[in-house]
Amino acid sequence: MGEGVKGLIAAAVLLGILGVGIGTMVRAYGLPGKGRSLFAEPVLPELVQCPWTGHPDEISVSDAVIASNIERMVDGFKSEDHEAASLAVNAILRMRPGWAVMIHNQGLVAANQRQMGIAAERLAEAGTAYLDAGQTTGSALVRRHLSAIADARSQ
Repeated sequence: MGEGVKGLIAAAVLLGILGVGIGTMVRAYGLPGKGRSLFAEPVLPELVQCPWTGHPDEISVSDAVIASNIERMVDGFKSEDHEAASLAVNAILRMRPGWAVMIHNQGLVAANQRQMGIAAERLAEAGTAYLDAGQTTGSALVRRHLSAIADARSQ
């Protein structure tokens, strides 16, 4: 066999190995962009009956600003713009710190960004806040979301 043929065979084998490696990585981690979110929708306050129960002076924060940020958060989840969703959730939490449903959403956004350790911490914090407020529906939802994160990590 000539040197040229041996070179072509070696190049074909190398490209085959590279293709298998890239294919394995795509299968394991998915393609970048759409379709990679673990959670497609945020948790909304009415879903878990978890209204803001903070100090009356803190409730005077503009409801229009809160509503606008909730809308931005929902849009961020739906469009898989995790950065926009995170910014909206964080803006709400700056106005209403300790709001269990928004801490919960912080965890969901972190999971969508594949920051599983942070996601688990936020969800555990939300679960405690829900229980402190007597919100068993929210606490049960947190447990389901934590289970989904554990399943995603084991795959």
